[in-house]
Amino acid sequence: GVTALGLPDDLPLWVDSRVMQCGYIILGGGSRSIKIKISPAVFGLTANTEIVEGLALGDA
Repeated sequence: GVTALGLPDDLPLWVDSRVMQCGYIILGGGSRSIKIKISPAVFGLTANTEIVEGLALGDA
């Protein structure tokens, strides 16, 4: 797969609004052995991201 930050600008990325409440998130860093600990605010910097209320089902 491709990490969320590596997607082309014309491909939509939907993020559940609860993710934005986390202190940090873990994303893929470009290979299976690399991960990035980063603020979910990074999704505010990507052109293709839409924050969606209730996207994920159930309790977090």
